[in-house]
This record gives sequence, C-alpha cells and structure tokens, in this order.
Amino acid sequence: MSDHIVPEPHEIGQRVNVWFGARTPDGRVFLRNAGDQWTPRVGDTMPPSISVVLGDDNPLQVVYWRDLTDLAGVGVYVAYGQSPLDWKLARICTIPVRA
Repeated sequence: MSDHIVPEPHEIGQRVNVWFGARTPDGRVFLRNAGDQWTPRVGDTMPPSISVVLGDDNPLQVVYWRDLTDLAGVGVYVAYGQSPLDWKLARICTIPVRA
C-alpha cells in the first residue's frame, strides 16, 4: 500500500517526520516503525515512522508485502509534521470487508 505527500509550497525543502498508523474498528491504534513492524500504541509516545526532506511530490510505502485481508475495517492513516502537535493527518483508506 502506498501514498504520497504533496506539500504546500512553503514546506518544500523542510525535513519532517512521517507517521504511519492504523485504527481498528474497536479503537485500538497501531503505529509502524521504520522497520515495517506495526505495534500497538502504548502511552503518550508516538515515535515517527520515518523522516524525509519534502520535495514537490513524496511517494511513501505505507505497508510492505503484507496480506491485508484479515484487517477488514481497519483505517490506515499518514501524518507528517515536526511533532504530533502540528502534524497534517489524513486517512488514506479503510480496508474493505469482503462478502
């Protein structure tokens, strides 16, 4: 699963942190680390997944080589900024439920 960040013109050239997250239908939150491991969020800490210098268009690989069929209903999110206090957050998809 991939996405991309298209920053505001004034953000180009800035180094930002990027967070990849997922929220289950029952409210549990998982964060991806730099090694593509998804772990439950514990406490108030939210370490970023990666750090990038923003260009005009910034492709991101959110999930690597994982079968997502068992994650029906999970919302997947990408956020970027200096910290969780100023990030821009977007839900990029919800894993569909198969009939």
